[in-house]
Amino acid sequence: MDVSEAACARLREAAETLSLNMGVVCEDARTFEFSRTYDVVIAHGILHLVPPQSRQELIARMKAHTSPGGLNVVAVFTDRLPAPPDMADEFVGLFGEGELSAAYADWIVELDQAYTLNDEHGGGIKHEHPVNKLVARKPQDFATAG
Repeated sequence: MDVSEAACARLREAAETLSLNMGVVCEDARTFEFSRTYDVVIAHGILHLVPPQSRQELIARMKAHTSPGGLNVVAVFTDRLPAPPDMADEFVGLFGEGELSAAYADWIVELDQAYTLNDEHGGGIKHEHPVNKLVARKPQDFATAG
C-alpha cells in the first residue's frame, strides 16, 4: 500500500516481473480498512509520516488483522537525530527510540534493530536517518489470551 500512484505502479510492475501474487492498494494507510487477516503485514517507512495518534490506531489495526503466528515487519525513523530540514514537514510522527518495541511488547519479537541509514535524495542532498526496525510474531494463542 502506498498513497502514491507512481509508487503503486512501480510495485505492481516489480511484482509482475518477479511473478509474485501481490495485491497493491493505492490509498492513505490512515483510512485503509483491513478486509481480512494477513500472515504478514509490512509497514516500512510509513508510520513516521503520520501523526502519533493516527499511527497508534494504525498499529492497533495492523495487529488485529494479523493471523495468530503471523508477522508484522515495521521500520520507522526515530527522533534520535533531528529530521532533515527539507523533510521536517513530512516527518510529523517520528518515533522515540524504543517506542516501536513497546508497541509490540505483547508479541514475540524476532528482530529488534536500531541503526542509522545514510541516504541521498534528489539534488545530492545527503541525510542520516535513525531507524528502528522490528519483526514481531503474533502469539498463536493471542486470540484467546488477549
